[in-house]
Formats: sequence, C-alpha cells, structure tokens
Amino acid sequence: MIDACYRARSLKKERPDTCAPGNYGVFGDDIIVQTSSASDMFRLLRLSGFTVNQSKTFVKGPFRESCGADFHEGVNIRGVYLKNLDTAPLRYAAINQLNLFSTRTGIPTKALSRLLTQSVKWRAVPRWENDDAGIKVPLSLVHPKTDKNGSFIYKGLVPIGLRIRIGTKEIFSPRRKLIYNASGLLIAYLAGTIQSCEIGVRHDSVSYRQRLRVAPSWDSTPCSHPLEGWFNWQRWETAVWFNLLG
Repeated sequence: MIDACYRARSLKKERPDTCAPGNYGVFGDDIIVQTSSASDMFRLLRLSGFTVNQSKTFVKGPFRESCGADFHEGVNIRGVYLKNLDTAPLRYAAINQLNLFSTRTGIPTKALSRLLTQSVKWRAVPRWENDDAGIKVPLSLVHPKTDKNGSFIYKGLVPIGLRIRIGTKEIFSPRRKLIYNASGLLIAYLAGTIQSCEIGVRHDSVSYRQRLRVAPSWDSTPCSHPLEGWFNWQRWETAVWFNLLG
C-alpha cells in the first residue's frame, strides 16, 4: 500500500536505518507515511476492508503518535511510566528507561535512578542489551573480563519462557502431559509456531536466569534509538554518568 501511495505522489521511499529515520514505517498495525500520502493511505485501507482508528491517527498539527511514543515536532515527549517495580528485571528496565529519558530531554533523574540502583544487584551490561538484562552502562564505568579473543565477558539476566516439547509420540507441557494431535501439530508447524520441536507458551509471569554473555564490543556507537530519538551515543554516556554517579 505504501508503494502504491508513494508512486501516486511521485515520492521516493527512504528506508529507515540506524542513522536515519527514513520517510515511512510499518510495525504491526502502526503505519507511518508522509503527510501528503495520508489521504491516499486512508482510501486504500478502506477499500481493503480496514478501519482507521481516528482517535490514534494524527495528520494535522505538530503532534504524532506511533509505536508507544508521543512526538511533538519530531521530538519524543513521552515520559517514563513505571507500572510495576516488584522484581529486579523490572527495576533494571526502569533504570535504563530513565537514563534514556535524560539523554533525549536533558532532564536528570538522579534521585530516582540511584534509589532504584541501590535496590538491585549491580549488574553492568552493554548498551545494546535488553532493558531487563541489567544496568546498561558505558565501558568507562566498568572493567569487565575478556576472553582470549579480546571479547568482553559479563553476566546478564535472560528470560526463560515456558515451552511445550514435542516428542515422537507424546507432547510434554510445563504443567501436564498433553494428547498427541498430529493435525494440530501440522497446523502449528504451518503457522510457524514450532521451533526446534518446541512451542512457546503464553504466561503472565516471567522467570529469569543469570547467564554468562560475551560481547565482541561494549561501547557500540549507533547514532539512534528506535523510540528515544536520534542522538549521538555520547549524550547517553553523559546521562548515565550523571544519573548514577553525578
């Protein structure tokens, strides 16, 4: 649909990458296009049987919303929402999100960041790790061990999901033994939900294990974060230093 809309308006598609936002984007039911193509996109969606959510669709004015972020004239103005801090992984994620908030806004969060840091084990991980793996810090804040190849070794938390294991004649779930259903397995296989003879199980609670991890480089230098905006990585390093130690 985006191809058709852009061709109709003689617009060239610019693919998003790590250092440039591009001029279009699709993630699930979120669609981003140039304002001049918005009316064409609405029409194509209606012709295809889709309904546009007008309450979350913004075409006029300086405000835009997409993929969990709020933008005013291209600047992400959304705050950090801490709904649950019951577990260490959730607190790690909160610390990392607060540091990113300070990076893009210049607003320090020293008191809260330090309070959360004192409530968990100090677990330093590289910037590109998952938010719940540990506290993302620059290399200047840590002295990790290295292996014989010069790669950095660190310990991070990894979520352990519940899995249904498929045997030759039986199916084993985390809670009980299931009935073997060849037709059901075929449907699951065609849907792409079977990987390495296992099916993932949806569940509310997530368990974590500490794993030894290896990083060829610690301070990666991408110039962007997909939701927090387009900034030089050194701004993030300064924000982390100030929030945790400043």
